[in-house]
Amino acid sequence: SGGNTPDVRTSAVDVASFYGTHSTQEFVSALLLVLAAPTVVLFAVSLASNASADHVGSVWRVALIASAGVVAATFLIGASIQVTLADAGNDHVSGAAIRALSMLNSDLYLAFNAAIGVMMLCASGLLLSGHVTRPRWLGWSALVLGIALLFRYANLPAVVLTAIWIGLLSV
Repeated sequence: SGGNTPDVRTSAVDVASFYGTHSTQEFVSALLLVLAAPTVVLFAVSLASNASADHVGSVWRVALIASAGVVAATFLIGASIQVTLADAGNDHVSGAAIRALSMLNSDLYLAFNAAIGVMMLCASGLLLSGHVTRPRWLGWSALVLGIALLFRYANLPAVVLTAIWIGLLSV
């Protein structure tokens, strides 16, 4: 979300005012999430397509692609909530409704990080199982990042490093 988004203690009037004022930023943020959804699935399919076709490789490929689908779904849910908040701020929806959506939005990072963490753990399994011809350090780093994404105080650096990791692997 754009700006300094309201937290769970923000009054309904302030929440409505924030989303009314920042609706364009929320729409742009939602658009970026929508664009990220197929990108993460394509990344997972690309990585999985490099795996060998034996049984163990097949299991990790399926797990990686399925987990990328979950990541994409959380991105699309997040985008839907942000668009709804932007519309609600512009349309002067009741305070209780917009405040509830805002509270949901403020904690959505938990779902994002958990889904991305599981995807990274699946990528780690695929890379460390020896079924992909990539350096093993990529698998170990994916394992560390996948675990870090599950911990609240480590997840911001882990999100940044995961984006870099995905970028490196996509080249």
